[in-house]
Amino acid sequence: MPTEPFRSSAFQAALLLLRLRESRDQEKKKTKAKDKEERGMTRFRVSELTLKRLCGRPRLHPEFLTEMQDWLLQAGWAFFFADRSFGMIKLEAVESWTRLGSKRIADELDAVGKGDFDFAPLLRLAEAHSSAQDD
Repeated sequence: MPTEPFRSSAFQAALLLLRLRESRDQEKKKTKAKDKEERGMTRFRVSELTLKRLCGRPRLHPEFLTEMQDWLLQAGWAFFFADRSFGMIKLEAVESWTRLGSKRIADELDAVGKGDFDFAPLLRLAEAHSSAQDD
């Protein structure tokens, strides 16, 4: 009787992804000089194919990915979809970034609330990425 292929739970998949990162860090430590202390990767990307292999799943359903994202968040990592792959970043790395508050565009937000804001001049901001990919 054939056995069913292994399908990891979201928690197990999160653990395997963290193990993959740990394995990569261990490899890097072996190749680095002993006097250089490395703190490990704080961000990386992983392909959909690799993630499917870790999960033992032919498809990655949004509910599964959301649950996996919740487990990784508890472990100190943000997990997100990034165009054709997935990305992860350690939360402590994000905490050192510059914080943007909404006060600097308060006038624009007031106009949006009143229904008086013209979004047309902002379209250039959304087009910047797509035109760079076309080049």
